[in-house]
Amino acid sequence: MPRSITIKMARLGLAGLVLAGAVAGSCNSGKADPAGDALARGVAAQNAGKPEDAKRAYYETLSADPKNMLAFYNLGQIARVANKPGIAEGYYRQALEIDGNHVGSMFGLAYVRAQQDAVADAIALYRRVVVLDVNNAAAHYNLGLLLRVSGSVAEGDAEVAKGRQLDPSFAAPGPAPTAAPPASPTPSGSPRR
Repeated sequence: MPRSITIKMARLGLAGLVLAGAVAGSCNSGKADPAGDALARGVAAQNAGKPEDAKRAYYETLSADPKNMLAFYNLGQIARVANKPGIAEGYYRQALEIDGNHVGSMFGLAYVRAQQDAVADAIALYRRVVVLDVNNAAAHYNLGLLLRVSGSVAEGDAEVAKGRQLDPSFAAPGPAPTAAPPASPTPSGSPRR
């Protein structure tokens, strides 16, 4: 992460997974639904802290339904928690190929891009998240921190303030990073004679 900033992960975590499981379970209208059943098992395993069981169920979901965005998203979440940002990035990107406006996948991708020091990419993604979900406190906060690091301190401060307004539990960040001193116009840095 650039300059030791700590960005926040959205509080979608288990609540988002439970919702995904409820949706999968409620879509089964008495007919066999292997993808929905596997997705529900994956969500239950992930909520129970069994990521390997969850991954197996999500792969089963994808075997039955190769375009199941929630399976890709949840695999991305598992990889992110396991501190495998490259793998998480791939899953989040696959989810976004299916639903380009899925806020959870976009937020997750922004988070891992920031971990990979791809600050410009992370900023662009967080900007999209806050357009799609104007009340996403963590996205505003993270966008603000990254803007501050990239030199857009005033805009960054405004985004951090918006995030803290939406969720007062977010800590106030330290002072904005200072810009490097300008390079000397002479090679040695000494005055010209």
